[in-house]
Amino acid sequence: MDEHEDAYVSDIDIIGELIREELGLVYKNATTDYVPYHVLGVATSIEDVLRYDEDIFSVDLDDTGNIPGLIQDLFTCSGPSQREIAQGGYDEWEGGDAEIVKIDEFYVDRDNNHFRYHWAEFKYLVKHVNRFFDIRVSCEYMLDTFKKFLKQMESLIPIGTLIWRARSNPDQMLSQLNTMQEVCGPPPRNLSKSFRMNPAGISYFYGSVDKSTCKEEICPKIDDKIVYGHFAKKELRIVDLSEAPSIYAKSIFDPEYDHSLNWGSVRKMRIYNAKHIFKTIPQFLTTLRKGQWS
Repeated sequence: MDEHEDAYVSDIDIIGELIREELGLVYKNATTDYVPYHVLGVATSIEDVLRYDEDIFSVDLDDTGNIPGLIQDLFTCSGPSQREIAQGGYDEWEGGDAEIVKIDEFYVDRDNNHFRYHWAEFKYLVKHVNRFFDIRVSCEYMLDTFKKFLKQMESLIPIGTLIWRARSNPDQMLSQLNTMQEVCGPPPRNLSKSFRMNPAGISYFYGSVDKSTCKEEICPKIDDKIVYGHFAKKELRIVDLSEAPSIYAKSIFDPEYDHSLNWGSVRKMRIYNAKHIFKTIPQFLTTLRKGQWS
């Protein structure tokens, strides 16, 4: 370590207690539950979680070969004393040697979780009961489950972007049209028909950023007359359904950790903390990266 580099120092039992606390929010001992997780092959070790999934140790420390000993010290110093054990105390983490498994691992997976159930119910209602989901409170509640997903799919269309709309065979003669808005704008309420997303009487604006898409949408015949209108008034905030967001659980040491996201990942990912641990939890934990153990 550079002699001028700052190092945060803390008692090892304090660090151990924090690690125990955060592990307890996500994992449990695989050998003490009535479900035989260790037999089913889904259990892992505390060392693997801290070393690889959470990546809390530096490369320099890894090169020393001291990580197993450090983990043992962390759990020994923060665990129950010999006197407490003699009086019936129990260390769930077995001094850092316990096989562990995520809470709910046996009951929930990527194909059986509340994300899947809510999405299946939402699809059923939209396809077979009422496709105009925006007027059903129950559907809004189900979509609220996916707000973290939808937030990542949010996109802004900047001011000045041309949004095209096409109509075929307008009632007026083309030479008599004073403004495209009368023909290409959203229809008035009394003329609004039922389409893919909107019920009759509720006017929706169907548009595209290119004219060719508009033409394909209205399916004109060979001799049809087509009128195009373009609109560019204000910034639009939309949900881009063409992009699948990358949602995954954050580090167990992150204050925003959401356990349910372990089962709701859009793409199969390991729980991996993109930032080093000292950027997401109190600075004294950098003892593990910069202190005497390196």
